[in-house]
Amino acid sequence: MENLPNRNQDFLVGLIDELAPLNNRFRVIKDPIEKIEVLWELGRVIDNYLSRRNLKLHELLYQIYDPYSTIKKSYITRDVGSYGYRVFKYFKNHEEIRKKLNGLESYSLFREAIPLLFNEKYNLSDVDKNEIINIVTSNNDQKLLFAKIRERKKEILLIRNPRDQKSKEFEEEKIYLYNILNKLKSFYRANKVLSGEKDIFGSKKNKEFFITILMALASDSFLDKIKNVDIKRLDYNQKKLFSIVESDNMNRARFRKWVMSSTELLKIAEAIHSLSNKENYINFRNKFFNIKN
Repeated sequence: MENLPNRNQDFLVGLIDELAPLNNRFRVIKDPIEKIEVLWELGRVIDNYLSRRNLKLHELLYQIYDPYSTIKKSYITRDVGSYGYRVFKYFKNHEEIRKKLNGLESYSLFREAIPLLFNEKYNLSDVDKNEIINIVTSNNDQKLLFAKIRERKKEILLIRNPRDQKSKEFEEEKIYLYNILNKLKSFYRANKVLSGEKDIFGSKKNKEFFITILMALASDSFLDKIKNVDIKRLDYNQKKLFSIVESDNMNRARFRKWVMSSTELLKIAEAIHSLSNKENYINFRNKFFNIKN
């Protein structure tokens, strides 16, 4: 996180420092009502930071925790952050939580019901939501209650989008990057040693720009480095990747999920970097491509 701009770094450090103790308490508490009260407190902190930074919830949660990044800023998952925020917005205070959820025996059952209570796509009325709460707080068999909640979900028709809908936006970039990866593999397999710096990715400066873009795609901790990239010197595909780097946290996370992982992106970056040094070339060839002859 040391590579983030100072202002954003201080903001995230302060937020994570405030959320971490609550997250730790949430993880160890067994009593379901108490867990939900801690979630409410966590949501209160998030709501405060959202208003101060003028951010959307999903943007903030991706800054706190990106599961597709090799560098974790925290272990406060997006699910916990999202649940906490919605619990805070739904219940006025701890007293209302204890009153409405009196009799709740299982946090897992409450979590199963969360989409029905908080997801606007279900569009449940207050009466329907009270019915859901009555189900999760009843003293019936827990397996039966889980079954009832799941059945209610099935009864409600949602407008569903294909899970990979957004991934189609990155199809061109995906083809480009895997072509690059295959090109590198072929070169490393065909050449035991490096005879001079290879310009298969343009000039030394162009390679540096491309490496910077790949690193920033791989991890937000490298975002501050993109200011050194001369966009005019990028080719068409590199410009498309650069535009993703400049987009929001969620878009970059989707790219790492649907197109190429942080590990693979950094692997390409290092493979290109190693084309500039004979010793680095051999070490990279042996280590990452497992080619020793």
